[in-house]
Amino acid sequence: MDSDLLTGAFPETHRGMVITRLAGTGPATFAAASAGLSVLQELEDTGKVLAVVPLPPASPQVNAGMGALGILSATAGTNDGAATSIIRLNDDTDVPRLLDALNETPEVEFATRVPTRWAASTTPPSSLQARLASAEQGMERLENSLLSAPAAPALASVWNLQKIGWGQLSPLGAAMAENIRVGVLDTGIDRWHPDLAPQLDRYEWDGPSVTGNVSDQDLVGHGTHVSGIIAAKYGTTVGTRGVCRARLSVWKIFDDSPDYIAGRNIYWYLVDPILYRRALADCAESVDVVNLSIGGTAPPDPQERALLQVLTARGVPVVAAMGNERILGSPTSYPAAIPGIIAVGATAVDDTVAPFSNSGDYIKIAAPGVAIWSTMPHYPGQPGFYASAGPGPAPTPGAPIPREMNYATESGTSMATPHVTAAAALALANSRQLRDAAAVLYLLMASADHVPAMLGQIWNQDVGAGRLNLARLVLAARTL
Repeated sequence: MDSDLLTGAFPETHRGMVITRLAGTGPATFAAASAGLSVLQELEDTGKVLAVVPLPPASPQVNAGMGALGILSATAGTNDGAATSIIRLNDDTDVPRLLDALNETPEVEFATRVPTRWAASTTPPSSLQARLASAEQGMERLENSLLSAPAAPALASVWNLQKIGWGQLSPLGAAMAENIRVGVLDTGIDRWHPDLAPQLDRYEWDGPSVTGNVSDQDLVGHGTHVSGIIAAKYGTTVGTRGVCRARLSVWKIFDDSPDYIAGRNIYWYLVDPILYRRALADCAESVDVVNLSIGGTAPPDPQERALLQVLTARGVPVVAAMGNERILGSPTSYPAAIPGIIAVGATAVDDTVAPFSNSGDYIKIAAPGVAIWSTMPHYPGQPGFYASAGPGPAPTPGAPIPREMNYATESGTSMATPHVTAAAALALANSRQLRDAAAVLYLLMASADHVPAMLGQIWNQDVGAGRLNLARLVLAARTL
């Protein structure tokens, strides 16, 4: 199943889910607000509230026995945004009424639906060989003018590294970012993969989630692939190479329960909003660069926006995928379109714009994103399931949609994004002064290669300032 076929099928928001925050501080705030929360109390009394989950950062200890209003009361007046909570109902029918009631309560700062986010890759297993063949044909035209990556396992597998000047880093004596911490928020990671285990410092996968069903396995494989593009171990004979040697901190932000996509009658994994927000809060104190190879068409709610703004305000570059909905006219993709985020588009082997890569006035830079060879989990998994008839009126997950194991090519702005994330780590590693997200963005854009797709412009909506160039970036970083 090609996720290209899912284009336009993902729901913009999670069904039966509301995010809300109480304004002000102290118990008095909740006492005043509680009069306006009668609809929530009614829904709980009739068994329609599944859970109320306080969100990070600094969420206080609560338990389900406290009830919906009790949990909101416990979080009222707490600092650092912990008064923000997700309310889950057992269906979507009562969400409009609850939102109206909350938004009419003066003590409620905001109440809105929860936007969905999904992985921004597009390659189906069935097109694997075709994509590899395309890359090989393109490289035959380019190999005479590009530097070869040393000891490459196969020419087609490293075209992306050659294209961005990776082979020039060693002659330049570039620092390879061994001391830079990169946060990857994704479907998880195969922490025992031989190309990734040496680079992995931290793996967070357990904790509160929408379904409570989370394991340490990267079932989808997307996060393992993205992590390999950033920092897979060098020196393998049959494996792959990452752009840098940064230390990886990985947060699994997808739970293990796929969501039903009615428009295509399949089950697919979506970002768990609780795991996602916990990860964003953790990153603010623990990493130097953040990779978000995810996207969605619904604008961020105030808490998602605030958590990302905390990161950029603290100087952490946040790199996000432009999305793969070009066939639909390139709808705005978030979090890439949030101000301060480094939005990345995808290019092909001949520097043309990838046919799926979104355009937009918020794009900053482009990087290789077609037929990118990288790591995959060594165990079986799936990006989703075909739906089958269930015992009741609703379908259930049926046969799994297979994925590759060990190594594979994937395409998408998801694959372009980690190239730029790794480049940001290299920029930080090669400058004594560079500790500002805006300065990293400036260097990335100023050092990018202009490509024919830009039509002679210094920036355009397809590739931003151009295609990533690592060698020029490192040289620019050393001037600071």
